[in-house]
Amino acid sequence: MKEKTGFIGLGNMGHPMAKNLEKAGITLSVYNRTPEKAEDFKEKSVVCDTVEDVVKKQRYYFHHAYERCRSERRLSENSFT
Repeated sequence: MKEKTGFIGLGNMGHPMAKNLEKAGITLSVYNRTPEKAEDFKEKSVVCDTVEDVVKKQRYYFHHAYERCRSERRLSENSFT
């Protein structure tokens, strides 16, 4: 069974990192503040509408977002198990 993996932040560094994981056969749940940057993940992975959706659905997630403080605050306001 493959572990559930999420990726938050698909900018200049995050996008190629997530693509490499996808190419390695890992199905991701991804989120980006600008939804257009996630369009090319729709075929093999799941594009989420919110950061919370990524975290709730995944056992592991990568956080590669510039607006780290805002995302961390949103994550800490919720309890995820």
